[in-house]
Amino acid sequence: MNIKKLRALRYVRRFNFHNCNRHTTVAEHSFFVALITMELADDLGMESGSRCIREALLHDAEEAVTGDIGYLTRREISNLGEIEAKARVELGVETVAHPFRVVMLADCIELKMYLEEERRSGNMGLVDIEKETYGRILKDMAMFPKEIREKWLGQLEDIGSKEIPSFMTHEGE
Repeated sequence: MNIKKLRALRYVRRFNFHNCNRHTTVAEHSFFVALITMELADDLGMESGSRCIREALLHDAEEAVTGDIGYLTRREISNLGEIEAKARVELGVETVAHPFRVVMLADCIELKMYLEEERRSGNMGLVDIEKETYGRILKDMAMFPKEIREKWLGQLEDIGSKEIPSFMTHEGE
């Protein structure tokens, strides 16, 4: 693993095509995704918790090479998977064929928390993305035990959810 190249993640801004009151970096995002993953894995009694945390820390590693690519742009790039795979090889980071669902959920929870902070700071330009993200979280958590759903959903603000666009789901992958 090329740690020197991965350190670039601390400079890669997320949401670089949106007006944000406070920009975050991919490194910051990945840290919080790992914390959320660790807690979710503990809540669910997962024996693969350390593997999940590793995946969470590296889930956006390719962005050290590609930069942040917004979700609207992502769906237009037909060979994006190939580009990301090459970047991960350059970084010496394993490509995960079937990522843990808990990491994908943690990614959404962290995103929702960031979007809540933006909205509370007066930025209403990301509310639609926040609603879509919350809808996806509700869908993904439907299978969780009630006490775990309540714990996590209690940490998020329900501002209503929109139907989830098909390009934001992992169905059919």
